[in-house]
Amino acid sequence: MSGPLRVLLADAAPLHRAGLRTVLTGSTPIATNSTPLPAGRTPLPTNSTPLPAGGTPIATNSTPLPAGRTPLPTNSTPLPAGGTSLPAGKTPLLAGQTPLPAGSSPTRASRGTASTDDHGWAGGQREIVIAGEAGDGVEAVDLARRLLPDVLIADVALPRQDGLAVARAITEARLAVRVLILTSRDTDEEVFAAIAAGAAGYLCKEAPQAELVAAVHAVADGGAVITPQVLARMLTRMAGAMPPDSGESVAARLSPLTGREREVLVHVARGRNNGEIAAILGVSETTVKTHVGHVLTKLRLRDRTQAVILAYETGLIRPGM
Repeated sequence: MSGPLRVLLADAAPLHRAGLRTVLTGSTPIATNSTPLPAGRTPLPTNSTPLPAGGTPIATNSTPLPAGRTPLPTNSTPLPAGGTSLPAGKTPLLAGQTPLPAGSSPTRASRGTASTDDHGWAGGQREIVIAGEAGDGVEAVDLARRLLPDVLIADVALPRQDGLAVARAITEARLAVRVLILTSRDTDEEVFAAIAAGAAGYLCKEAPQAELVAAVHAVADGGAVITPQVLARMLTRMAGAMPPDSGESVAARLSPLTGREREVLVHVARGRNNGEIAAILGVSETTVKTHVGHVLTKLRLRDRTQAVILAYETGLIRPGM
């Protein structure tokens, strides 16, 4: 899949959305309680002292410039006698930069961002961009229909329509949008409800930033993500609640599968992605993807999350196996 990874944020709190935007894209939010500057004003460095009205800033230990002269940037070197300044609109090079050939244009990397190619990939992963933001569940569903982002990150406690209802609406509408639920409650019942609603991921708001970014990529790539601590509790609970299943009943439920498809299901239930399964079985990733598709279709499952649950329910795999 090419192009940037488009994400829609849904959270009632603007500061929470700003925080998510910062984590996912690396942008810098405005400091809390800060006041917008008047047009043309530049923010002061940390620990600097505001100038009196009408005052002109000068560098520490510097000498006031004659009328009409412009101060040099920090760490720059004055031109030698007879030197020529840059033409209007030109930007001086930073230390270590090489001038571009005539007629060429700077890339994103040369503008000071992470190296990103023309297909929206950065550092081996798709670049994450924010497609839109919603403050409630109704708006989130509407924007998801219109924007069709790759991933919708929804707070479970959205007003008007909660995150679970949003996931359910998107699933019922068959939108090609993957839903990642964020929560602060972290209850087993809520996890099962999220899975039943069609969410592809369930993550605690306190999860490390790297875990959130990885979850977005995993969900966008067709995987399922559940906070590890929550998943451990779920598996233990499921294992204790499952009645002993006879070999005949397991065989009946899994009878539509071929031996290789059943083998793939076991690996899926162990949390392995398509690439890892392909390496273990010695086949291509495309072949594994085809097997997973057959498993979901034959067993009438919506996604890999339901496949994992069925594997544990049938006893095909148990915690610790």
